[in-house]
Amino acid sequence: MGFGIVGVVLCCCWALPIFPIVALVTGFIARNQTKTHPRPDLKTFITVGLATGALGLVIAVLYWILVAAGVIDLNATYNY
Repeated sequence: MGFGIVGVVLCCCWALPIFPIVALVTGFIARNQTKTHPRPDLKTFITVGLATGALGLVIAVLYWILVAAGVIDLNATYNY
């Protein structure tokens, strides 16, 4: 769950998909482990970790698509 939350926060800042990918991988590993050793108390944490990991990955991919399309200019400087 921690990597998922960090992934959502950091992908809004830097759009790095590293933490969301780690959140998804560890979430799937945890979900597979709970199939052999049931832990109903962890089901909510696993679900939240998978959901935030997926959300962070979607935001990061959307960001880089917008950068590639030229909608977001990474070299722009603004003087207010």
